[in-house]
Amino acid sequence: MANKMNILHVDDSEKIRSLIKSMLLNLPTSNIIEGVYTLSQAKEELKKEKMDVVILDIQLPDGSGIFFLKWIKENYPKICVIMFSNYSDKHHRMAAKELGADYFFDKSTEWEQILKTIAQLN
Repeated sequence: MANKMNILHVDDSEKIRSLIKSMLLNLPTSNIIEGVYTLSQAKEELKKEKMDVVILDIQLPDGSGIFFLKWIKENYPKICVIMFSNYSDKHHRMAAKELGADYFFDKSTEWEQILKTIAQLN
């Protein structure tokens, strides 16, 4: 049996966090730690718990997920970061890739890809 992965989901939409959580709970390898609303909450969770995966939105109330991605990769380089945003244009995708995003999915069309990707990570 594979080890369970700790997953942190950072999104300002409670509905999105809830939907992703319910999808991932069906995976035998995922163990969701709290989904959080802000980057400051995400930093606190990362300091408290060892995370394997962070699902990260770009537009958040207290800053940019793109800049937070850079912080994650500098401080926790082994964490797999999946960008999940409606801001999925070429500019945002390239910026995320340059800063170390492992995956980038469009929130409006690529929900199933997150599930498939996380299932394959373990």
